[in-house]
Amino acid sequence: MRVKHGLARCGAGVEDPAKLAAAFGVRDLLRNCGHLGEKLGRGRGKRGDVGLVPLWHHEHVNGRLGGDVAEGEDVLGLNHNVGRYLARDDAAEDAVRHEDSLGARVTTILDMAADTERPHKEWHELTAVILLSIVAVLTAWCGFESSKWGGEMSIAFSQASSNRVRASDAASASRDAFQLDATVFAQWLVAERAGDTEFSAYLETLFSPALQTAFDAWDHKTKTPFGLPEYVPAGTDVAKEFTEKADAAYATALVNNQRGDNYSLLTVMFALVLFLAAMSQRKAPEWAQRTLLIVATVVAVAGVVILATFPIKI
Repeated sequence: MRVKHGLARCGAGVEDPAKLAAAFGVRDLLRNCGHLGEKLGRGRGKRGDVGLVPLWHHEHVNGRLGGDVAEGEDVLGLNHNVGRYLARDDAAEDAVRHEDSLGARVTTILDMAADTERPHKEWHELTAVILLSIVAVLTAWCGFESSKWGGEMSIAFSQASSNRVRASDAASASRDAFQLDATVFAQWLVAERAGDTEFSAYLETLFSPALQTAFDAWDHKTKTPFGLPEYVPAGTDVAKEFTEKADAAYATALVNNQRGDNYSLLTVMFALVLFLAAMSQRKAPEWAQRTLLIVATVVAVAGVVILATFPIKI
């Protein structure tokens, strides 16, 4: 008969569920018996790939085949309509009832397989959830630090620009002082060569402190005292000071910029961890899920180690 022929593919006649599981393996059993519910005209409830409904008590209703209700807690059997048109005490009834017993044992094996795989799935999901939670917080932290260092970079660039302007103003004042000293000293040379000691003495009173210092140290071996290290016109030191500050601020801005970029790259790294951990939750072979989760964990640990070396700005 058609039903018996269909059930025979599951290994009819095997009484011990342990032998049935050993013969097929859980996954082979699911694959080979997946058509069982469809062949027997099952109800809509499912356990694995087999349609499941409670067995009726042993009775005949409108010529429909009966089944013995199995004893035990939460035991589910298989029901069928294949005996709708079979006569009572038909020889086929015993055959189908035998297949009902096999179907109940298949259901028990599927439940055992589900109970065996459940702890692994729970640990996998728990690990993935913990990893996703930690990495999500670290990603937000990296974004915050990147923003903070970006702000520090902008401040340092502004300070560098401001000091450049001040250094330029001081250098301009220094050039103006040099031009004035050069003009006065030129007039002094003319008066000195003309022998006008009174006018040259007057011009000496107009010397700036910087020119006066250089003039006192001048030994006439050079044409002018402006080349002596003692001559430092007003504004020169100020210009040098602001220039050094501008250079330091510019260098700090570059360092802060690199720190912000490092945190941005680490954000991308943690985003990769989130992607891998999320993909490990998708329906896929067990080895693929484990591989994705392990790779995500390794990348996350490497990111945490790198993060520990970065400076923090609050």
